[in-house]
Amino acid sequence: MAGEFELALGRFAEKFLDLADEAVIGIVLEVHGKLVERSPVDTGWFRAQWTYGLDDFDTAPRPSPPLPEGRQPGDGPIYGGPKQPPFTVGIGHIHFLYNNAPYARRLEYGYSGKAPNGMVRITVAEFHDIVERQGQRVAQ
Repeated sequence: MAGEFELALGRFAEKFLDLADEAVIGIVLEVHGKLVERSPVDTGWFRAQWTYGLDDFDTAPRPSPPLPEGRQPGDGPIYGGPKQPPFTVGIGHIHFLYNNAPYARRLEYGYSGKAPNGMVRITVAEFHDIVERQGQRVAQ
């Protein structure tokens, strides 16, 4: 009898961990999407610089590349779009989403009229709702 209970408990724990992983991955992807979506677009370079780090992040600033010949700021996106974070693990790790563009802090605090309230602060204010939404999604 004890062996059956232990097996059932083990299956429950495994299912719970899988659902928790799925929820954390959903949270990270939704937060990443909101940061990218809310990033002001001039050349598209800043938006493409959102980076993912699993348990670590790179603090080195990334200098803006020069615009291709004939392009002016405001001409629209020219750089490749952001990539989704490449990970398959959720719980038990620290997930970093960051942007090392040298002007990221200025953009976050109102430098751009396209994002006067920033990107990160708005997303942080919505974090509880994101967690709720992802928790409900995996519980179905």
